[in-house]
Amino acid sequence: MVNIVSIEEKYTERWQSCKVQSNLLPELEKIAEKLYYDRGFYEKIEWYYPNLPWYWAGILHAKADFQDSAQFFDQTHIPQM
Repeated sequence: MVNIVSIEEKYTERWQSCKVQSNLLPELEKIAEKLYYDRGFYEKIEWYYPNLPWYWAGILHAKADFQDSAQFFDQTHIPQM
């Protein structure tokens, strides 16, 4: 059986050692801006899925480029709020 704590430690270590490629900065800035403005929306998703950090929901939403929140909920099977 996999130890959840050890997985969390490994992901934390990887996240902290991440390096951003300069050619990706414009896209990352766009995602960061979306996360900043829509944080409250993504935090509500965390209520339904406490193991899914709000910022991961935001990154998924930004990367998939959903037209609106209803389409996001439909495609990810998250109950609409």
